[in-house]
Amino acid sequence: MPNAGQLRSAEHARLLFEQALNLHQRGKLHEAEDRYRSILRAYPEHPDCIHFLGVLRFQQGRSEEALEHISSALRLQPGNIAALANYALVLVTLGRFEQALASYDKALAIEPDYVDALVNRGNILFELKRLDEALVSYDKALAIKPDTVELLKNRAVVLVKLRRLEEALASYEKALAIKPDYVEALANRGSVLTMLKRLDEALASYDRALEIRPGYPDALIDRGWLALLQGRYPEGWRDYESRREVKKLPAAWPKWKGEDLREKRIIVYEEQGLGDGIQCCRFLTLLVARGAQVTFLVRTSLHRLLRAFEPAVRLVDKLPNAEIFDFQSPLMSLPGALNTTLENIPADIPYLYPEEPLVALWRERLGSHGFKVGICWQGRPDYKDEPGRSIPLRCFQPLASVPGVRLISLQKHHGLDQLENLPSDMRVETIGQDFDSGPDALVDTAAVMSCLDLIITSDTSIAHLAGALGRPVWVALKHVPHWLWMFDRTDSPWYPTMRLYRQEVRDDWTTVFRAITDDLTKLQERERRTIDHILIPGSIGELFDRITILTIKAQNIKDPDRLHNINYELRLLRSVEATCGPPGPEVLQLVRELQSINERLWAVEDELRACEQRQAFGEEFIGLARAVYKTNDRRAEVKMRINILCGSQIIDEKSYVSRP
Repeated sequence: MPNAGQLRSAEHARLLFEQALNLHQRGKLHEAEDRYRSILRAYPEHPDCIHFLGVLRFQQGRSEEALEHISSALRLQPGNIAALANYALVLVTLGRFEQALASYDKALAIEPDYVDALVNRGNILFELKRLDEALVSYDKALAIKPDTVELLKNRAVVLVKLRRLEEALASYEKALAIKPDYVEALANRGSVLTMLKRLDEALASYDRALEIRPGYPDALIDRGWLALLQGRYPEGWRDYESRREVKKLPAAWPKWKGEDLREKRIIVYEEQGLGDGIQCCRFLTLLVARGAQVTFLVRTSLHRLLRAFEPAVRLVDKLPNAEIFDFQSPLMSLPGALNTTLENIPADIPYLYPEEPLVALWRERLGSHGFKVGICWQGRPDYKDEPGRSIPLRCFQPLASVPGVRLISLQKHHGLDQLENLPSDMRVETIGQDFDSGPDALVDTAAVMSCLDLIITSDTSIAHLAGALGRPVWVALKHVPHWLWMFDRTDSPWYPTMRLYRQEVRDDWTTVFRAITDDLTKLQERERRTIDHILIPGSIGELFDRITILTIKAQNIKDPDRLHNINYELRLLRSVEATCGPPGPEVLQLVRELQSINERLWAVEDELRACEQRQAFGEEFIGLARAVYKTNDRRAEVKMRINILCGSQIIDEKSYVSRP
């Protein structure tokens, strides 16, 4: 039993500690530290004083020292749950998650209803991607405090990751029933409703969040994503600008928002993923066409693939020293600044080109036998839009049974382990460890694609590359895909040689691959019935002319069978075009002019047919008929200039009736 002196000492120590703690809680850290140290000189084993001195060190950003102090306190008081929780908190900041979990588990063994420990333990498990365990921890906390809205939101976030969307929505609804103006839950609820394809409700949820907190970035970016997904591009680009930019350049260079670029210098910088970069690098040439001097700040590994843009676009991998630019722009802001709509997407395909020596190398290695189908099934696991996007390799099994088909893996890095457990009747060829093993991204992949008959892939950068090369590519999409692919349509206005296959039911790939297999079988049957490729000579101008006409048809004709035939011919001609190498800037300009001329001819012929239906053969009809031959004369002139610039061996000649 303690004597009177010991009791007085303990009381004195308690009073001193309360004074120090009061200073600490009021934010007077230096004074609190002095008091703690004074107490420890008199009472060197005062556990609370040691513990809170550690907390103070943590607040000062001195985590290692904090850990030492709290550890010492726990040696004196192993059952101090507050110290165990704070010890775990410091460990989390140091990235030592497993040790932090162990500390929370010790605290919970002593006090099972310690809600903060349950919540923080769930947060750690979430970071470690141990989602089922995180959910258990959150549910235990909610059993104790069922009306904690932040906890309901955390639980919903885990359920989304687990693809349990209806349960996630219910969790957000419960949080909003308690706190109707909970902006974060409203924005997240909108995202879940989007994933459930309840689009009107999703939009209402985003709008409500933005009524409460105007300019809230999470709601704006997701509302923009929804608008783009629905093809409402002007609204989508506007809201999409709220995204957090990956890379900042000097603020002295204003962000380009569509101003005149003649004789101006603009630096554009890469952001987001590899596929986004391949999709939107096409806009760089539009800046050049506006008279700008364009510099593209992009990772070194992509320079070789993007070589076709040089010298019109300068490629750099770091900010040029001592240079001044008139404007700067993130790459993904260009579509909005250029007022891109579904009707004017620049889809001059190809705009990337394989290297001919590599094409020759891979053509020899792959051989000419069989119908060669390149496949890719998995993207980067840490990509935010990854859940549900990748496809188990076994889903490709029906394709292997199509007569004559060779499945050739284009997969790199992730997902290769699935090749080890293939069904006995499924063979997937791999093409060696040296495939894209160098520092340059996708140069071998681009060359291999030029040797394949078809590419079938999940939604990865492989799809974008195949589209940019003008190769025939079929893409298997999850139920609610990336905004680029929109809803319902089987084609993409961004990539004319692409066909899209969509999940009708979330996470069901079976029906998707049944449709792909049926179409592949029909394609093979058509190949067997068709006379082997008949090659006829033609001029380069005629090639570009035919491609522009087919592109216009692909944009205007909706009948699936007719569209299939158009895209088939377009793919063949794009393949021929790809062998010619990248055209120069002057040729590109003439091709764009040819596109414009053929668009005019398309419109005039429609107007002529309308006159004929009305039996109106007066001045309007005569004017339109004259416009046809005048426009065709201009078309022939542009084709001639292309032939001369490209050194075409065949020159198209046109005969004119003598005119007075």
